[in-house]
Amino acid sequence: MMAWTGGEVLGENLLVLPRSQANKVLASQSAGKKTCFLLGLPKKMTLGGGGFPQPYQAAQLHLHWGSGHTRPGSEHTVDGHRYAGEIHVVHYSSRFKSFQEAASEPGGLAVLAAFLQVGMETNEPYQHILKHLSNIKEEGEDTAVAGFDVAKLLPYDLGRYFRYNGSLTTPPCYQTVNWTVFNQTVRLSQEQISVLEETLQGDDEEPIQNNFRLLQGLYGRTVLSSFHTAGDSAPRSDLLWGDILAILFGFLFAVTTLAFVFYVHKHRAPATKPAALYTPASTDEHAL
Repeated sequence: MMAWTGGEVLGENLLVLPRSQANKVLASQSAGKKTCFLLGLPKKMTLGGGGFPQPYQAAQLHLHWGSGHTRPGSEHTVDGHRYAGEIHVVHYSSRFKSFQEAASEPGGLAVLAAFLQVGMETNEPYQHILKHLSNIKEEGEDTAVAGFDVAKLLPYDLGRYFRYNGSLTTPPCYQTVNWTVFNQTVRLSQEQISVLEETLQGDDEEPIQNNFRLLQGLYGRTVLSSFHTAGDSAPRSDLLWGDILAILFGFLFAVTTLAFVFYVHKHRAPATKPAALYTPASTDEHAL
């Protein structure tokens, strides 16, 4: 793995999906056998910087997930670790008229990927999508989603990421994708992860799960990173300030409680310990 200075990868126009604009969430066939959902994005949302030679226009975003703790569903791994899920924000090069035209051309696509991890709090930006899944349980259904800040679906730190040239993860798996995999994870509550794993249904009316592609070999590819990875390659958790404060106050409460218990025990010990030891000893002496 090589380190390089790439900079942040988002253009200003990627950040906000206008609230006045409704978009379609589509239940779609993935890899010919696994159903996932897509959220269409407007072309004016662009991707630039971060070492890209030209701008890329947004096409859609989608998620991959697994089936609980036994089989997490991210499509990438870091140091062999797989996460609960993964979000992909898909773009195509502005050199082409459409996603379909760009998909088969070298460098035609650019995908931003972030790992999804179980956290303690509800992730409100993701609720803008997840609350609609019950309306598209079956393949081919769609529903309108109000505009929201798409960038909030991604990690806070957009300057630390891995970069490599790879393929689409669904057939025909064209080798045309510039992958950007962020080093910081995004936290969803366990309930939100469960919504992903249990809401969409297949033809057998069973929940759609494990809609991720199995890990592929690098086959000589070089993975770049925008930061030095020696002892620092594992993705960092995207802890919210609320999480940090909860942990801090919990720790302080535990320390205070232990100190109080120790204080009470210390001041009670002189009054009880001699009496408990003296009585049996006196009884034994009289028995002799």
